Amino acid sequence: MLFRSSNLALHKPVTTSAAEERPGSNGNDGDTSTLWVADGQAVTNLFPQWWTVDLGDVYDIRKYELFFEEDKLPGFWKYNISVSTDNKTYTEIDQKNDSKDGSRYEEKVLPEAVKGRYVRVTLTGAPEFEGADYWPAIAEFKVYEDTQ
Repeated sequence: MLFRSSNLALHKPVTTSAAEERPGSNGNDGDTSTLWVADGQAVTNLFPQWWTVDLGDVYDIRKYELFFEEDKLPGFWKYNISVSTDNKTYTEIDQKNDSKDGSRYEEKVLPEAVKGRYVRVTLTGAPEFEGADYWPAIAEFKVYEDTQ
């Protein structure tokens, strides 16, 4: 498989579902040490919350990478990934509800390319352990096109 070498999501416009503690643009700024963080005090329910990037054109999406804060604590984030060509109707292309190793990084090659301009990460749950206190957040999201 060949993928376009550049991250299609890098520095593209972003929208989010909630007021922000840290800006949505941190989720695709090329730096995994910055975070998009939803303002947990401004929402009635912490989850689900979403972060959406507008790629600017429709692409054949085949791969994504999702980074979360590397805080070395146990637990994992629950999420799903959806795509849309019109920013109205979204189709889920992947979901993650568990992790054997508690990984804070996910790289996924989809079984086949999907057409999309808007790619949404919906956080559905945070790491769970005694003392956990997370607001919805991602460190970095990358999208790649299938060039075949």
